[in-house]
Amino acid sequence: MPRFLDLFAEAVERRRKEIEAAFGKGELSSISKDIEERFRSLWWDFGDFQSAEPFKNVLASDSSFLSKEYAPGISILLARAAAVLYGPEGRQKEERILDLRPLLGSMEARDVISRMGETLEHEALRKVIEETSGEFLVLIDGSLIARELASVYNLGRIPAELAVQYANALFQLFEMCRERKIPVVGISKDSRAYPLRKMVLFQLFDEELERISGLIEEDDQIMISTAVGALESDPKVSMTLLLELNEKYGGKLRKILEIASEILIERSDFAVIMSCIEEKGFSEPLLVGPYTPTSRALFLELQAKPEDIARRATRKAEDPLKAGKDVKRAINLILELPAIVTTCCKFAEMDQPVRVDIPAWVFELDFRVGDFEGVHALRTYDYDKSLFSKIMATLIKGYANPENHNVWLADVDRMVKISRKAFAEIYEPLLWNRLGWMELHTRGERRVSII
Repeated sequence: MPRFLDLFAEAVERRRKEIEAAFGKGELSSISKDIEERFRSLWWDFGDFQSAEPFKNVLASDSSFLSKEYAPGISILLARAAAVLYGPEGRQKEERILDLRPLLGSMEARDVISRMGETLEHEALRKVIEETSGEFLVLIDGSLIARELASVYNLGRIPAELAVQYANALFQLFEMCRERKIPVVGISKDSRAYPLRKMVLFQLFDEELERISGLIEEDDQIMISTAVGALESDPKVSMTLLLELNEKYGGKLRKILEIASEILIERSDFAVIMSCIEEKGFSEPLLVGPYTPTSRALFLELQAKPEDIARRATRKAEDPLKAGKDVKRAINLILELPAIVTTCCKFAEMDQPVRVDIPAWVFELDFRVGDFEGVHALRTYDYDKSLFSKIMATLIKGYANPENHNVWLADVDRMVKISRKAFAEIYEPLLWNRLGWMELHTRGERRVSII
């Protein structure tokens, strides 16, 4: 009888090529080599940022949350957040905020509780900003484009009043910072986004189609472009058409088929960078909106059918008429959210990348998140560079090591983090005491343990 370890070793050998391909190792296809070469050409060193003057004051925020189910479909959700202003002498101001709510029914607790935490972050930041004058940088632990997209996904997926609260808090934070010219930066350590890879793939496609254009009829070139553009939304029909055209032209579309196959693989920018770039530096900044087919479709529906979305989002509301009006106002705010400039950064050679998101208005670009379809290189626009150097200098200064990508965010993270042990021993007894109830136990706690 084989041991599980022996079976594991066999499985590794059986899946070797798939594992290597997933990590960008082993024998690469020609198109994978082209992608990595293009990534290296779009990777820049920090250069002048090293000598730029950083912000003296930084306002950082983070949140923490947990949920506990007491019976099927009945949970308690707890979220807490903090915003702390740091200066040359350390902590100068701080704001702490907490929310607690029950959750009934089949809604995903993770969706609701994460939005609770982020809403609290936005509100805590606004409170400190209102009380603070002078120049400082706002740091958020997470992706800004992800939060803007979440404001759309929320509608119909979480309670309507929380979706409205989330959109209001995010818009008001951005608007306050825009009016006072306070730059906001989101830092994400676990990004699965792939805007740079998507831009590179479509650049490679355009170049290849141009190269073979003399061999392909003009109408068929249009069909090829249309099929590649629709790959993510309708892969079966698009690939079938490309295969037929490749057969018609005796295999001349081979490289285009390889590019099409790569487009269908949602490999993150981080994965490509980790496989081919060792030097510290940053990727070419990109101006992005909802660049995936799903997010783009949601924004188009938001613009074209706000009434339908409001009706769906408020089906279970106690007062659907009032809730519908609130949701429509929130939709108007969502459509006013800024487009985002994004780049991947490595602050040390042996470290993994982080994603840095900055609202377009920091660069004096007046674009909304819904204005864009696809991904655009920032250098193709006439933008203000004055704050970018200062932002990057601050992020370089705030880097400590692979465990602490940013000293200010790490400090706030330690402040807000809550453990299940702390909840069970401190918060939960207080909950039952305030309610005047006997202590409730979860289903798992009621089980008899058999040793």
